[in-house]
Amino acid sequence: LAGLALAVCVALVPALDGGALLEHAPGPGAEVAHVGTLELITPVAFDLGVFALVLGSAVAIIDMVAAGAGEDG
Repeated sequence: LAGLALAVCVALVPALDGGALLEHAPGPGAEVAHVGTLELITPVAFDLGVFALVLGSAVAIIDMVAAGAGEDG
């Protein structure tokens, strides 16, 4: 659920501030913070949220299948 919350926040915060949904920050030409070669911009945060959501869903499905297989035998 943390991934879903992160992705929704990245999508909706610009709209609450009067911008468009999924508006990039920082804007064009602005200084961007870096961690190594990774630029810290909103699309990276959105992608991390989607990644966490998909990974969490996959783990939950595998856990449910494994629990069902353990009951049968």
